[in-house]
Amino acid sequence: MRVSVILPSIDLVTDPENDVDVNGANLALWIQLRTYANHPAFTELELFLSPRDFANQEGISEFARRLLREENRGKGRVSVHSIYALGDIWADGVPRVLHTDDMWALFRDRTLRDQYARGPIVHVCDTHCMGHAPLHESMRATAELPKRRGDTIFPCSWATGQAITRAYGADFPYEINPIHRRIDDRDLRPAFPGEKEQIRESMGLPIDLKFAVFVGRLTPAVKGELTLLIDALAELGDEPVGLVIAGVPNMVGYPELLRKYAEQCGVSDRVFIFGRFALSQRPKWYQLADLFLFPGDCINEAFGQTTLESMACGIPVLQSNWSGMGETVTSEYGSLIPTLAAPAPERLTAMSTALGMPPQFLALAQTLVIDRQVWFDEFRRWMTDDTARIEAGNRAREVYLNQFTPAIQEAKWVALLKSALAEAIAGFSTPIAPSGRKTDIPVMVDYDAVSESYTSETWSEDRRFIWTPRGREWQAGRLSPMIYDELSGFVDLNPLVGIARIASRAGGTMGTTAKTFADELAQGFVTRKDVFFHLMLLAKQGFLRIE
Repeated sequence: MRVSVILPSIDLVTDPENDVDVNGANLALWIQLRTYANHPAFTELELFLSPRDFANQEGISEFARRLLREENRGKGRVSVHSIYALGDIWADGVPRVLHTDDMWALFRDRTLRDQYARGPIVHVCDTHCMGHAPLHESMRATAELPKRRGDTIFPCSWATGQAITRAYGADFPYEINPIHRRIDDRDLRPAFPGEKEQIRESMGLPIDLKFAVFVGRLTPAVKGELTLLIDALAELGDEPVGLVIAGVPNMVGYPELLRKYAEQCGVSDRVFIFGRFALSQRPKWYQLADLFLFPGDCINEAFGQTTLESMACGIPVLQSNWSGMGETVTSEYGSLIPTLAAPAPERLTAMSTALGMPPQFLALAQTLVIDRQVWFDEFRRWMTDDTARIEAGNRAREVYLNQFTPAIQEAKWVALLKSALAEAIAGFSTPIAPSGRKTDIPVMVDYDAVSESYTSETWSEDRRFIWTPRGREWQAGRLSPMIYDELSGFVDLNPLVGIARIASRAGGTMGTTAKTFADELAQGFVTRKDVFFHLMLLAKQGFLRIE
């Protein structure tokens, strides 16, 4: 099979051997390109670059060198072209796979295929979430195009596949065939005897603590609210447990915010925060760990590659049960924590064309709440039961080797592409004229439609919200909710004050239903969904408990 990829920039994939952001999308793209360049099922990888990147011949040579295994260099397995040469290259009529890295470029690549293909070219697309507006601009335009045999979207989780069908209907002109993403596990393995202590010592960590570890981008907008991890550590009291948080800060000031929060909680001496690191260091974070933590609570985080990486290293997993996050972890080797989603406020849908991705995602993240008490309880169980934790780690490694290795996933991927290309060849007649639809018109994202299935399973206006001791601390003026700058203007003081008044008035253990809050507070520009948003924000920070 010959594969074409229109690569936005070779800068998207920085040197993966030495220095790369902890970014699952970039790593997944790099693994995919290496498969196309080296796997015997593929004869050639055609890369089409922007004129700026194509002019950088030195950078292209280095990029190709890193892409190819040594035994495949100099054999014509990778060719690099300017995007302007696309029509000339495709004019040969040879069957191809056109791979699109994410759905924001689906319409762009589909129309290029329809305009320039002179032979059967099957269009496939990899994606992992249903979040930001540019993606929906592309998807809505694509939905108007005719169906071509073989064209397929390969979401990395079944949950995302369901979200695509839910948002765009069963008649969307692409097959939906979920397949979990692969990881590069060449250096991922359990720590040797004594190695765990050596790694900790080399990183300046105490060797007399058990460590829970989070690895990923440091942002509550597109990954997870990490203050939850600090709260869980504080709940353990004097247990000899430490917390390591490692990754690229994707939100300005977030690492410092976490350090200050740890100090306020009285655990700053056991919280260790590390920033950007070389990819070669990646295995060490798992090998020093006793438990891996993944509090994914963002619409953009639909599948955790770091979960697979921790399993490859024989580490049990504690993570949220949201979207595709529950597709890799079972109670044999981890815990999935109930996660509640509420409907998104109307303002967020209306403003989706005016806001950048981080503010949208951060606001959406406030409508997703991990059950804090269950998280605390499971965290305590894993960190205090050494036997259960070690047995679960061994089982995690076993499951990884039997179900999720690159070889297993790669075989599935190759088989799916062969089948899709065969369909395209069988159905090819003449090129379809490209649509005149423009994609530069902003399209609002109906976030309710995107998350409707999940919210319908977890949300009800009869949910009760109960005032907690932390809420009473707020009422007494000794504590206040944390409002990120990016949510300025979105979080309204009036609903917060009203919620506090109603919750404290109810008192006791019965709590107040979401319906009661909304009936009393929804008026004027404050809608029922705005009230629900503020309820969830307070529950996310532990001022209210959801029943």
